[in-house]
Amino acid sequence: IKNRVVAQSFRPIAANISGFSIFFNKIGHKQVDGLITFSLKVITNNKVKTLYTIRKKATDISQNTHTTFYFQPIQIEKGGVYLIELSATAKNRGLSPYRSYKDPYKRGMAYLNEQPTKHDIVFQTYYQSNLLGFFKQGTTLNIFLLSLIFLAITLGLMSIAIIDSLLTNKNGRAG
Repeated sequence: IKNRVVAQSFRPIAANISGFSIFFNKIGHKQVDGLITFSLKVITNNKVKTLYTIRKKATDISQNTHTTFYFQPIQIEKGGVYLIELSATAKNRGLSPYRSYKDPYKRGMAYLNEQPTKHDIVFQTYYQSNLLGFFKQGTTLNIFLLSLIFLAITLGLMSIAIIDSLLTNKNGRAG
């Protein structure tokens, strides 16, 4: 990806997006170096907005596998076109997102330096369909919220037990 910006557009079919992955392969025997910037962007009304960005060392990216990023769910903007964009600071061109030899993804296009290309990038997107998926991400906030829910359930069960005990004692004395 050296000195290039590679992007793949897509139109989500879910109500949110909570992650994406890109399949990478190594080019020849060149040394992999530098930083790769991954961004998720949305285009609405001819305006581009960056929703998520992360940088990763090229040496930390496994080859011939998906590199995946998860984040808190982002609501989809109706009519928006979404982009996964990659750029790199590197001395060598040792790593590249894998491109298909056809155009299998009909809901978007691949771009190289803002120019359309014939071959889509191999990618996946992720979304959350329920509350359980939210907690699977394992962030500190999610662990805190899960602890609060557990505490609320425990207090609720203890309250029911105390009320039941009081009613049983009251009924026992009356009889």
